[in-house]
Amino acid sequence: MMKNAQIIAAWDSILPDAAAETRMRNAVLAYGDKKRFRKWHRYLIPIAACLLLVAAGYRFRLTRPLHAELDNGIRITYHATQNGISEAMYAYDYEICERELTAEELHRLLPCSAQPDSCHAVFRAETGTFLRAETKIGEVHVHLAREGLPVTDVIVTGETSNAEIGGVPVTFGYFLTKPNSRGIRTAVLYASFMREGLQVYLENGGDEAIREQLGADLGNLVCELLRQDAPDLSEIRYDNGTE
Repeated sequence: MMKNAQIIAAWDSILPDAAAETRMRNAVLAYGDKKRFRKWHRYLIPIAACLLLVAAGYRFRLTRPLHAELDNGIRITYHATQNGISEAMYAYDYEICERELTAEELHRLLPCSAQPDSCHAVFRAETGTFLRAETKIGEVHVHLAREGLPVTDVIVTGETSNAEIGGVPVTFGYFLTKPNSRGIRTAVLYASFMREGLQVYLENGGDEAIREQLGADLGNLVCELLRQDAPDLSEIRYDNGTE
């Protein structure tokens, strides 16, 4: 039979809540009589198993996948990334030039109903070749880059989910920031895909309480972009739209 000290140690190893630990420990130790304790002993293992399941369920809720139902009936999943956020560097071993894209160029790159007001793009100076651009559609940040270049200066690694939309593989994921001074965390949801040599990375963020809606908004934008033909990057050059 387990001694009182061993019983206490057992509770210490499985109980996630200090107040619950005190209540349960006192209840067990109140039965000092060996015969009464034998009755409790039969329930120690089931109780311990239930407490472990509760603790596991709490961790699951913090890291559970996020599901979003899109307007077209597609259901997508965003897996939570716990760690693995690092920085990337934009480094070019050649001269570059920059300018704002025209409305026509923007529509070619991002064929959606809600067009950005402006978009800053980077080109290779020697050839006028499009390299990368950044803009915003509503509340969604959009990063574009030619294949082989970093699409954003932040690299998020970890578990993601994949879906095929319009025949194009799309990666989805999200992460939560640390709580601010008011205890509120920000949910950052992201999606990425590539077609015809153009990488597209989209990011939508807001209060974690509305992360399902953020996920649906982001997924709907991805679907809208992929309904159109892939852009021809040869038509986006530095000398386009200039005098």
